[in-house]
Amino acid sequence: GQTRRAYLFAYANAAGHDETVPSIILFDYCASRSGQHAQRFLGDWRGRLMVDDFSGYNVLFTSGIIELGCWA
Repeated sequence: GQTRRAYLFAYANAAGHDETVPSIILFDYCASRSGQHAQRFLGDWRGRLMVDDFSGYNVLFTSGIIELGCWA
């Protein structure tokens, strides 16, 4: 077989320590790193989103999503 490059987008809700809200972590397998994958997945959701400094994610922050910078 051949090796292929792919990406996992990881999404987690902000349940934190609130035991009344279940913690959810979801992984979305994508063939590219394009911010449009995240944009399609998130749809009309608005809130805080942590990403690294890849410029492809800038499209996400033009419609009310607040960027939280990656600490890596």
